[in-house]
Amino acid sequence: MKPHILLIEKDPCIASLLSYPLQREGYEIHCSEQKQSGLIEAKRKIYDLIVYDLENPETEGMEFYQKLRQHHIQAPVVLLSANASEEFISGCLRIGAEDCIIKPFGVELFLARIYAVLRRFKDMQHLPVPEQEVSPINLGSLTLFPDKYEATCDGRSLQLSAKEFELLLYLAERKGAVVSRNELATEFWDTTNPKNCRKVDVYMSSIRKKFETLSEVSIQAVRGRGYKIVN
Repeated sequence: MKPHILLIEKDPCIASLLSYPLQREGYEIHCSEQKQSGLIEAKRKIYDLIVYDLENPETEGMEFYQKLRQHHIQAPVVLLSANASEEFISGCLRIGAEDCIIKPFGVELFLARIYAVLRRFKDMQHLPVPEQEVSPINLGSLTLFPDKYEATCDGRSLQLSAKEFELLLYLAERKGAVVSRNELATEFWDTTNPKNCRKVDVYMSSIRKKFETLSEVSIQAVRGRGYKIVN
């Protein structure tokens, strides 16, 4: 079977430019636009390689790699970054990245580096990719199915967009804890820009309305701090 690569790239144009030559080389590509959706996808399925384009290279690499390992995701990671400093590159390698490719780069170099990492890990003899079982998350009458992006509450299906589901899952995994607007903005939009903090409020308002008639579960806004889910 084809090697499976998860590409986490916020810019859809760059994602397309990287995906096409990888597919041409015979790789199976799945693209995620955001870090959080990429983590969910990496938990859902076993990948041979994860390619992650760092938007904020000073902090993102360490945090992302730690979250992968916290979820026992052992796929090798190749980081893309515009930071060419020796200190940064050595730091990426020390935290566990298999390679760090500095932007801008040519397609042939990119493909060669990807091939080299896969060769080291698989010797290019790919085994069938088993599906990982992802257990549902239960909070009272609320059940979330991370692998299906589905949610039910009081026996009814909740009609959520992909982003709404990811936000709800993020809160559910931190049941009872207050999650700040800045944290949500950073996780889902990679920046604490005030506009993205307002996006958080808009999305959370939409999600909360869908819980208005549900007795056991609620999403509470904690004034001046953020949001939490309780049941």
